[in-house]
Amino acid sequence: MDPYFASGHYRLSLSWEQKGEYEKAIDEGLLYYRSQGDDPGTFEPRFAALRRAYASGGPQGYWRQRLHDKLEASDPEARFGADGLATIYMNLHEREQALESIENGIRMHNPHTIMWTPIIAVFDPIRSDPRYKKIFGGLGLPVTAPN
Repeated sequence: MDPYFASGHYRLSLSWEQKGEYEKAIDEGLLYYRSQGDDPGTFEPRFAALRRAYASGGPQGYWRQRLHDKLEASDPEARFGADGLATIYMNLHEREQALESIENGIRMHNPHTIMWTPIIAVFDPIRSDPRYKKIFGGLGLPVTAPN
């Protein structure tokens, strides 16, 4: 309805990623930054690199580039970002790093880690991990995926 509604483009980009529709995720990601009025010189090269990584390496290439971009832009002491990093690691099948990112997010009191990790499907493979259960069970949150 509103082509400049940035949050809609952001969420749609995430949804396309979850469906494995990476070209569409890239397109929506670009629309997100454009709709916010960001300087194209700051984000278009990153999306061009992401598109090249996907073209040459498929989903693994896409997620490796996302990891590179995330690590390059992140501050280890920042409160936010651990949930996104954990999601990237899960898509790369790097469970140990995903759990470390989740633990970091909890330690930093990241509300996104606390709210989203227990319900996002990408984390289903680690819900039975004793470390995962300890992290979220200790917070009184569900340790199994919702039905």
